[in-house]
Amino acid sequence: MAKLIKYLIIIFIIICHEKAIAQYDFFHDIAVSKTFYSADNKNIYSVIPGWKHIYNNVGWRRWSVMGQYKRQLNMWSIGGGVGMFYTFDKDIMNNLELRPYLLLNLKTPITKNIIFSQTLKGELRSFFYKVSDNNFNTNRLRYNLNAVAIISENIDKKVKWKLRPEVEWYIQKNANVKERFISSTEYTLTLLKEMRKVEVGIGYRFERFNKNFLVSDPNAQTISIELNF
Repeated sequence: MAKLIKYLIIIFIIICHEKAIAQYDFFHDIAVSKTFYSADNKNIYSVIPGWKHIYNNVGWRRWSVMGQYKRQLNMWSIGGGVGMFYTFDKDIMNNLELRPYLLLNLKTPITKNIIFSQTLKGELRSFFYKVSDNNFNTNRLRYNLNAVAIISENIDKKVKWKLRPEVEWYIQKNANVKERFISSTEYTLTLLKEMRKVEVGIGYRFERFNKNFLVSDPNAQTISIELNF
């Protein structure tokens, strides 16, 4: 199994490298997620700061922080949260976005080591600019499918290796929302290592932008790094 993990990591790096060279827009995305549970584990609270940056256009950067609450109801969970995103770019007006949302999630065990998950999320997006006349509101739906598979486990050392493929669709009513990038579909593959309730992951994401929004390239690649605890 150790050899399999090494081969997966090598293949993963090759894919990321080839995609980065082949396409124009190349991002990195860093997120840290801290989760708190109630005594009965039915109430789940999360705080998620993040940072996203584009390599081939050094002006585009985004800071973010999100707070989320979920109520666990057997395989279902319902909840919501709010995110704050500050985007700054030398080519566009800087903006602050407030993004409250509601979500519905269903987790289905497929086998002992594979869990399939679906999440439907509705977002209200409010953009604020230095010139208040440019402020506006819009909304968006997101639908995410993913599966988490344990590919290796050392019970004595309490270490697990996992793979998480996922796809997410964005349904955006208003394509021209004054953002530099609007993605309409994302495909992601993440390799995770869990060690004593701390999880570290590195992923590759392919983003297909909304065809109604004029960008220099219709696609982008992102290397994502995540820390969950």
